[in-house]
Amino acid sequence: MHALTLIQQGTPAVIRVPTPAELQPGEVQSWLRAGELIEKGHRSTAWDHLNFTVDTAEAFPLLPIELMAVTRAVARVGGKPFSYGHVVQRCVAVSNRPLQNGQTRLEPGPDNRVIERMTTAASELALVGRVLARPATFLPVRNVSS
Repeated sequence: MHALTLIQQGTPAVIRVPTPAELQPGEVQSWLRAGELIEKGHRSTAWDHLNFTVDTAEAFPLLPIELMAVTRAVARVGGKPFSYGHVVQRCVAVSNRPLQNGQTRLEPGPDNRVIERMTTAASELALVGRVLARPATFLPVRNVSS
C-alpha cells in the first residue's frame, strides 16, 4: 500500500493509493508511465497522459484522475506532498486547456467521457476538501454496473 499526506490548512490527511495488483491491466500501464514521467520531472506531460486514459478516469469516481496518479507517483519515489490548493489549480487548468483537435474540454467530442470527468474535477475536490479538513483515509471507489 502506498500513501501520501496532503496538507490543507496545516491539517494532514492520508490518501491511500492502490497497488498495481488492485488495478486493471490498462490502468497499471498508465499509472506506471505517469510515474516515470513525474520522476523525470515532466509533470505536465504526466498529467496529460492520464487525462486521456478513460478506464482510469472511470475507475476512481471519488478522486480526480490527476490526484490519484500524482499521489501514487510521488509516494512511490518519496517525494514531497502536493498541497490541496495546487491540485485544485491543476485540475482547473487542465479542464480549460484546448484539445489537440481545437475543441475545448467543455465541448462534445470523441473524448467526451474524459472531458466530463475533467470538468467535474474541481467540484469533486471541493467535496473531498470538506473531509480533508481533518485527518482521513480515502479509498478508491470503483463504479459498479447493474
